[in-house]
Amino acid sequence: MPDTIRASFEFEVPLTSLSPGKYRAEMALIDPWSGNIPTRPFTCTANSIDLTLGDAQERIAYLRNVEQDLPGLLEHVLATESEPYRRHRALELGAIYGPALYLAHSHALLTLQENASSAEMDGSFDILGEPLAPDAC
Repeated sequence: MPDTIRASFEFEVPLTSLSPGKYRAEMALIDPWSGNIPTRPFTCTANSIDLTLGDAQERIAYLRNVEQDLPGLLEHVLATESEPYRRHRALELGAIYGPALYLAHSHALLTLQENASSAEMDGSFDILGEPLAPDAC
């Protein structure tokens, strides 16, 4: 962003460069001289917005073509709104990758927690905890 900007700044990101799904956009000023490392944007702040690109059919079609590797399976867990399907994908993760996926699981769990109400969170902990249970591997 140019230093001359004072009140507003507009830009566009081509829709073709973004996959259908949920996104969080944040406007942040990053000081290159500070030692702070940028983090995932917080929810419900004045400088962030949650949005969904594509309709349900477009999001489902996109997920059908996602690789079935660790990032792809985690994307399925995060993107689906169906609790039984989310559970199914989480169990697949445990069967394929075992306990070594702890860090990726933790990030996915924190993302689910950020987007869920407290009542929904118990189920998310259960879903992502099952593949890490000793008898799941």
